[in-house]
Amino acid sequence: MSSTSQTGTPSRPGAAQRLVAAGRSVLVVDEDANLRGLIETLLHRAGYQVLTAEDAATALIHIRSRAADLMIMDLALPDMDGFTFLGQLKGDPATHALPVLVVTAYSDPEYRVRSFEMGAAGFLSKQFSGGDLVAEVGRILNEARHP
Repeated sequence: MSSTSQTGTPSRPGAAQRLVAAGRSVLVVDEDANLRGLIETLLHRAGYQVLTAEDAATALIHIRSRAADLMIMDLALPDMDGFTFLGQLKGDPATHALPVLVVTAYSDPEYRVRSFEMGAAGFLSKQFSGGDLVAEVGRILNEARHP
């Protein structure tokens, strides 16, 4: 899942990516502590501030405090269905503008379509590379900054 250079060593984000990341925070919501840690490490290396939550309830605490510029979330959360959570966020005037990147193990194209229909800004399967994740986060944040 990590990005590598042609020499096989982990690649570092370029200057342009670090500029997008500067001062930006990302909330990672996934019940899998190992995956949360991996995503946190990848985003820290790219220059992002990272908050983590293992469930929707904890994520809401961060979201309500306006601590994140973007949320990465799994659809399989222990306390709430991910689509239900996404629908609540997008239906609430206080949280509807928060960009959401869905990262899930569900590979059926129906999940991708439904995520976008419900207002997700991006979708990645959990077989992502580190480079793909960082690029998608940068793309979403850049679009949110310059609609």
